[in-house]
Amino acid sequence: MTGRGFVHIVCSPRPRVGKTLVARLLVEYFRANGRPCVAFDTNPNEPMLADVLGEDVTITDIRTVQGQVALIDGLLLSDRVPKVVDLWQRVHDQFFNLIQEIGFIEEAAKHTITPLLFFIDDGDMVSLEAHAKIRERFPDICLVTVFLPGMLLQPGSATDSIPMADKAATSFGHAVQICLSVQKSEGLSEPGDLV
Repeated sequence: MTGRGFVHIVCSPRPRVGKTLVARLLVEYFRANGRPCVAFDTNPNEPMLADVLGEDVTITDIRTVQGQVALIDGLLLSDRVPKVVDLWQRVHDQFFNLIQEIGFIEEAAKHTITPLLFFIDDGDMVSLEAHAKIRERFPDICLVTVFLPGMLLQPGSATDSIPMADKAATSFGHAVQICLSVQKSEGLSEPGDLV
């Protein structure tokens, strides 16, 4: 099968900020458009995405080598089927260390796969630091900062120092629109081609 594939990585170093909600919305978006997708839940202790979506979700424990291989191999399949990763906050740093160490971004490009990071920002300093670290380590990756409705963003909060271009996603709906724009710039014209 030819064409570009997309891997959606929903992440935050903080718990209970809406990562699973956003991952679920992505999966349900694909389902609503009649598209198959593959979802991964990286929390083996409390796999909330798997609990909500059932058998369609693969639970992977990336604290083990077997879990790392299963996840990375699954994400690098050149099948144009969208992949969604609900990244557990406890393995946030380990995941980004892993993908940098193995050259995941470069390998994905060889397979015509574009990784998209949906970074859930709750305005906490830990989030700001993690966001900056990802931006520094992976300057060419599509990093969409998502502020979920109801989140308190006040002047002087940690999010004030995030570049305005990254603040463009003020809600999940805007994040999806940004992904559509990214895909359009990649030469994809069908809304069903989203990610």
